[in-house]
Amino acid sequence: MRRKLFALVLAAMAAMGFAGCGHVEDIPPGYIGRVLSPSGWDGGIREAGQAEIGATSTDGSCNRLVTCEATSYTVKEEFAKSSDPKKSEDHRIITKSRVPLAVDIYIQVMLPDDKKMRDSIFAQVTPVPLPGKDRVSTITLQAVYDQFAQMTIRGKAREIFAKYRDYDEVMGNYNRINKEVAAMIISTFERNKVPLKLIGGQLSNVKVDESLWAAENRKASADAEVVAIEKVGRAIRANPGYLEYKKWETVKDLTGKDVTVIINDGGGGTNYTIPRK
Repeated sequence: MRRKLFALVLAAMAAMGFAGCGHVEDIPPGYIGRVLSPSGWDGGIREAGQAEIGATSTDGSCNRLVTCEATSYTVKEEFAKSSDPKKSEDHRIITKSRVPLAVDIYIQVMLPDDKKMRDSIFAQVTPVPLPGKDRVSTITLQAVYDQFAQMTIRGKAREIFAKYRDYDEVMGNYNRINKEVAAMIISTFERNKVPLKLIGGQLSNVKVDESLWAAENRKASADAEVVAIEKVGRAIRANPGYLEYKKWETVKDLTGKDVTVIINDGGGGTNYTIPRK
C-alpha cells in the first residue's frame, strides 16, 4: 500500500513539474537569441525559431530570452537644429568662419559573423524589454552603435568640418570631405572595437543654415533689382523719348478700365481725361 501511495505521489509531482515547465518564446526571423538564467547565460546563441525558457519558480526567479537584430541596419547621424519650437537643441556643425551647417551622415552596419563579437554584444549591451513580454527583451544594432561608436564619430565629424571656412568651401571639397568621413568611420570602428560589421559610411547631405539661405536669397533679389534699375537708367539716358513712350503706353493700358485718368501735358496746363466706362 505504501509503495502504491509513494508511486502516486511521484506521478503527481512529475505531472506538476511537466505542467509548469513549458514556456516557449519566439525568436523572430532576422534575430538571434540567448537564454539568460538567474545564474548567467544558459547555452549558446540560438537562431530564429522557438526557445523553451521554462516556468517561473516559486521564489520568482526565471529564465529570460534576450534577442538581438541579425539583419543589416543604417544609422543616420544627423547634425541639425530642432524643428520643435519648444526645444532649443542645436546640433549643427560649425565651420571655421562660425557658419552653422546641417549635415547628415549614413553608416550601414550588420551583425558580425564572429562568435566572440556576438557574445560580446549580449555581455555588454543592456537589452530593452519588449512591450507585452515580461520575460523577453531585445538589443538593436542602433543601441550597439550608440554605445560603442556614436560619441566618437560625432566628435570626429565636427573636427573634419571645422577645417573648412564656410559652406562654399565645403561644397567645393565635397568629395574630399566624403572620403575623410568614410576613413574616420572605419578607424573609429577599429579603434573602439565596435562589435558590428561595418558595410560602409558616407556623407549624405550638407545644407547651410536656413536663415543664411534667406539672407542670400534677399541679397540675390536685391542685386537683380539693382541690375534692372541700372538697365532702365541706361535706356532713358540713351533715348530721352523713352519716358514719353512709357507714359502713353500706361495711358493705353488704362483705357477702357473702370478708372478716370487726368493727364497734364506740362505745356499750358491742358488736361486730358479718359472717362469711366
